[in-house]
Amino acid sequence: MKSLELYKKYIAGFILDPNNNTAEGNSPFGNGKIHFSSSGEFNCDSSNNSGNITDFVSLMNPNLSPAGVAKVIEIESKIYPNSLKNTDKLLLSFRRDIKLLKTASYKLGVPDSFLKKVPVRMESRGFKYHSIDYKSPNQTPLTVSTFNPTNPLARSFGIPRFPNKITDTICFTENPIQALWIEELFGWTSMIWPKYQDLENYNYQELLKNKQVIIIHGEFNYAYADSFLPFQEEIRSTINNFSSLNYRNLSNGQPFLEWIKEAENQTLLKEDLKASKYKPPIAQAVYNQNIHQNNFQTIRFPLDTASGHFFYGINDGRLAQSWPLDILDLDQAAINFRIEIRLPKVVNRSVKLDKQTVININDGINQLTPFRTYTHLKQLISDHIYFGDNQYGLEIVTLWIMATYVHRLFQAFPYLHIQAPFASGKTTLLEIISECAFNGVLASRITNAHMMNEVDETACTLCLDEFEEDSSTQSDVTTQILNAGYKKSGTYMKMSSKDGKILELYSPKAFASISEIKASALKSRTLKVPLQRKPDHQFLATWDLFDVKTINKVKTIAEGGYALGLFHHSKIEYLIARFPKQLLLPNGMSLTGRNKELAMPLIILSQLFDHTGDLEQTILKALQLTLFPDQEEQLRKIKLLTNQLKEWAKIPDIIRHNLTSDYLYLANKHWKNTSLLHEFEGKKNALYDWLKSLGGAIKIETQHIPKYGNESCLRFPLDLILNGKEIREWFQK
Repeated sequence: MKSLELYKKYIAGFILDPNNNTAEGNSPFGNGKIHFSSSGEFNCDSSNNSGNITDFVSLMNPNLSPAGVAKVIEIESKIYPNSLKNTDKLLLSFRRDIKLLKTASYKLGVPDSFLKKVPVRMESRGFKYHSIDYKSPNQTPLTVSTFNPTNPLARSFGIPRFPNKITDTICFTENPIQALWIEELFGWTSMIWPKYQDLENYNYQELLKNKQVIIIHGEFNYAYADSFLPFQEEIRSTINNFSSLNYRNLSNGQPFLEWIKEAENQTLLKEDLKASKYKPPIAQAVYNQNIHQNNFQTIRFPLDTASGHFFYGINDGRLAQSWPLDILDLDQAAINFRIEIRLPKVVNRSVKLDKQTVININDGINQLTPFRTYTHLKQLISDHIYFGDNQYGLEIVTLWIMATYVHRLFQAFPYLHIQAPFASGKTTLLEIISECAFNGVLASRITNAHMMNEVDETACTLCLDEFEEDSSTQSDVTTQILNAGYKKSGTYMKMSSKDGKILELYSPKAFASISEIKASALKSRTLKVPLQRKPDHQFLATWDLFDVKTINKVKTIAEGGYALGLFHHSKIEYLIARFPKQLLLPNGMSLTGRNKELAMPLIILSQLFDHTGDLEQTILKALQLTLFPDQEEQLRKIKLLTNQLKEWAKIPDIIRHNLTSDYLYLANKHWKNTSLLHEFEGKKNALYDWLKSLGGAIKIETQHIPKYGNESCLRFPLDLILNGKEIREWFQK
């Protein structure tokens, strides 16, 4: 009987008698039993409450309107779905998963200690968050909501509940994690705002009478019925104290939950809420015409990510959507994901992906694993290119090519410089890259205008041959363009007689030359892969793109590359989110700043399919040799620094220093006559510059030293790793 399904969700110790369809259990109204008849009537021993299912729901939820009671009965009388049954287990599993918990803490901007005590969990696919918003008296989850960072407005399963007791100030937000964090920081009753279809569930005018109502929201990227505006319209005639605030205008791009942690920002929020009182609501027609309709995310047609999905442009003018895999017309994609697609002038020339390849990927996804793609690609390269004693170069090139298919997931992407003497296979390797990488284009001579247009239109993997020091390809203008295209934010304003056009320059790029790259800024954005002339006895296959076997190998590799975005982008995003602040190399040095940006795509791809960590260690060794060719001298200096700090840590009463929770401050006068200063011929500024190069947080500052007063000091972060250990292990309060 349907009514018994509902009662079962509320009653502890519920026992059904299948012979006569009656039941009993522990009463939620007091000590004693409650009994249920076959007709759905209930009778409570302890409270004398009795009646039908409508009376029961009304007693359990006294604030619900008659329409709200009817909705609860309709939904909660249905058989309990597995998605709700497993909610508590999944929440417990999330709290025990330290890595996932810390990733969620980082993504949301709240402490992991807070996440451990609230009913919110994160799943790694698409960074979706699930919150248990309401449990019945017997702890059965009845209302669950879901949201993600790109769509912060929560979608609820079940009927949202209004609390029986509320504070004088009540705050409404987009999703439960915002509400829980606001409640934690300010003590206000906080909850998700009711959407249009929820307004009839409660008499909000009566419930909120004489209360201060606050609404905190982000961008209007949802339909009018889902926004807070119908709710504002509903209550504004009876609420005298009402404020609404767009948090993005305050936090200046910083995640709101992270921003609001600071006491000064909490004060700023309260001040702005006072200033935003009595703001009139936006009319539905105005909202639909001028706000909601224009609030689309612009994406690049060749490849991009939006709304938790990855997209590749197809050469017939449609989009391939990531799992669940689909092929969409552009108009349908725009509606489904609220995206505006930035199309190239000639679609079929700008992208290599065709519909049949998408179908092949879907049919063969079990075979197109990232590991198999890596293995096939590595074999193809090694069959045709001689790396000599630089086998690390083979690993770098292989993973770099794979990463080009998902380069939009990274904020920066390293360039590749293939340097070798004449007749060493540079051009052949560039040809392999241009065929196997995403939208590969090979050019030996290209104008700056053509290069910018090509990258802007196709997001191509641009392969530039004969990139010599004295050639036009290394001109000042060219290197400026290439410097900008290393970052996802890299653009160029192209001026014409009519107006200006913003060109997007971000894409993977590979260069081949005999000489070094002369521009230091461009060099710092590049991973160098040296090649050697093969010995006469060494056999290499001839690279022939007209050979059927080669064509099929390249095709399989490309399908594996596209599969990375279509089926694995969520896992890659998860790995990016938990990427460490410092990357420790085998020699004890750490990668920070730009060097960490160079390493990230390769390390992430290795982590995607090699769970042993062996490939990651190989890549770290490769990066160590590539980024620090003069590492022996560097290692010697680091060892001197380490020994000096350890020596000073043993005599803290003599050394002028100060410790905070995050930093060690050392008086600069102590460096005099040290072995490390001797390495820099006694030049303190040279020593300071070298120390600052070890990490961006090392700075010279004036600091108050207890017993000594203000001193010029070097500031070291306590989490700086030297020779495998953090500085805090030597210096402790």
